Amino acid sequence: ACDIDDKSSDSREDKTHAVTASTSTDPCVRNAFKIVKYEKAKSDIFEREYDDKETLHYGQKIKLMHFPEPEEKPLYLYSKPISTTNFAKFSHFQEIALTPSDSFDSVFVVLHPDVVERSNMENTEGEKVPVGKAVVLQHCATRQNLCLMPQFKFQNDCGAEYEVCAKTLTVLGKNLTMEKITQGMVR
Repeated sequence: ACDIDDKSSDSREDKTHAVTASTSTDPCVRNAFKIVKYEKAKSDIFEREYDDKETLHYGQKIKLMHFPEPEEKPLYLYSKPISTTNFAKFSHFQEIALTPSDSFDSVFVVLHPDVVERSNMENTEGEKVPVGKAVVLQHCATRQNLCLMPQFKFQNDCGAEYEVCAKTLTVLGKNLTMEKITQGMVR
């Protein structure tokens, strides 16, 4: 969900807004996102074309767009590599936020939630994502997965919510922790 009142403190015109999550599945304006297909550059010969423009596919690059107010400029879910000025507020992992800047920092790829299926991309890439099925969203520029951090709970105007960051979780060098990642949560 977009926390429109939690803006970045820097002096840039395109201030970022915090992204939080809760266990509530009730729809509301602050958690409505529109999936926008990424338009590849003409010179990108490696980017796959999808015949069905209305269906989401595994391996497809997308942007998540949020409209805080009908007359306002849209905001895009984005992330940047961790630096001294860019990091998540509580976990200090890679920050996820909303920005009015439409750039490659806002591009995510849709992955299969099963790590075994995902490791064999020829089997799933290009397949249609079934309606209502879980997916993993991976930030294209940094290859980090969208992640909900339940250990970083904080209060905002909407109650107790969790921090959202970008972090690919592993278990002692073994397979990715997939038990709850499909729900955006980790242990």
